[in-house]
Amino acid sequence: MPRRKNRSYTIPGKLVASLILTAISIAFFFLLLKVFFNRYPYFNISKVSIIGVDEGPYNSVRQKLIGKNIFTLDLSRLKKQIEQEAGDSECVAIERRLPAELRVSLRKRVAVAQVKFSRFHLVDESGVLMPWASDVAFEGLPVIQ
Repeated sequence: MPRRKNRSYTIPGKLVASLILTAISIAFFFLLLKVFFNRYPYFNISKVSIIGVDEGPYNSVRQKLIGKNIFTLDLSRLKKQIEQEAGDSECVAIERRLPAELRVSLRKRVAVAQVKFSRFHLVDESGVLMPWASDVAFEGLPVIQ
């Protein structure tokens, strides 16, 4: 009687071991690379450039950023913090300029209308209420009721 062919395939153990070793070494390399970029003092911020407005009111933000690592910053949180600190400007963009510079682009908010609730509140071109309010209407701006 003829013998049946065995259709089961065996994977050599050396191939599996070499693939696992390669994957572990690649993961370790990327872990070391991440530690290098997050800890090396070459990437600590040494210059913060503020473009578009007067830099005076933003000196406290600048002093907080000097010396921090450029890769560990959360730019969206920083953008919100800058906009809350000075309500008269809008943060357009924050750029990382390697190795150690951070560029912040700001734009003055300009009132285009006013809304009457219990008081008159200014509205900028993006439709956001500005922090100032008055009991008397602002002259030269249309009133939205």
